[in-house]
Amino acid sequence: MFESMKDAAITMALGKIRDKVLDQYLEGIGTVETINYKNKKLFLGLSLEGLPQPIEVECSDICFAPDGSAITVNCFSANVPFAQTALDRFAAGKSFEIPEGAARFAVVAAKKVLGL
Repeated sequence: MFESMKDAAITMALGKIRDKVLDQYLEGIGTVETINYKNKKLFLGLSLEGLPQPIEVECSDICFAPDGSAITVNCFSANVPFAQTALDRFAAGKSFEIPEGAARFAVVAAKKVLGL
């Protein structure tokens, strides 16, 4: 039960990150349709311009900066080969800044409340 509450809280925090961070990186390329966190993995549903079906991405080995200023995803899995290659080449192991404000606050709050 506690794990599901923790996952729900992290999913809510990540929703703020989607609004402030992910949409910025995907501008002109696509949008994040769904975002969920479960069992220390992040699941994204991405709609990319020109593709009829969403791409499903699983992110694991996720690290947040202690102050909530950045997120690093070290491992990606995608259901479309070109997306897998792009994520491995351009995103895996790279740190992405989380802007100050609501998104960063949500990450820091989730970490403190949930003991992450």
